[in-house]
Amino acid sequence: MSKEKGSKDFKLVTFKVVTLDQVVKNERLMDLLYLISRFKSLSEKSIYHLVYEVQQKGYDLGYKFFVIGGRPNSKQLKDDLVALFYVELLETEPRYKKIRLTNQGKDVVEQYIANMPSEKRAKLDSLVGEIKKKITIIDSEAELESTLKYKRLYRR
Repeated sequence: MSKEKGSKDFKLVTFKVVTLDQVVKNERLMDLLYLISRFKSLSEKSIYHLVYEVQQKGYDLGYKFFVIGGRPNSKQLKDDLVALFYVELLETEPRYKKIRLTNQGKDVVEQYIANMPSEKRAKLDSLVGEIKKKITIIDSEAELESTLKYKRLYRR
């Protein structure tokens, strides 16, 4: 009997190409960017919780979530984050892997705020104010996990 040696499979993954103009015209992406801008930097886990909590409080951003082990997940949100990274409005801090706005992202959010209806901004700001402590705690937990993982890797 002859054994087949491991074959190399080619896996093609497609993503929709996104431009900066498309992002600026997409209200859901701009709302997401605005929510992230209310914090200095956030872990990916914290962003999922932030958007999930905002939707639970009654402001529908259009994301469908499923909760596994108390952690909200959304493929749509993941795709939107990838799109924001792709057009370089978001970046990752190297040490803690936290997500923050780039300078270009800050400029885009400032332009969005200038054109945003005041009642919408007030609603989002009040929701963020209500859940900010919870998100900050989740973010601190994620930072601690990252730090502990980092230390374990370099102790070996």
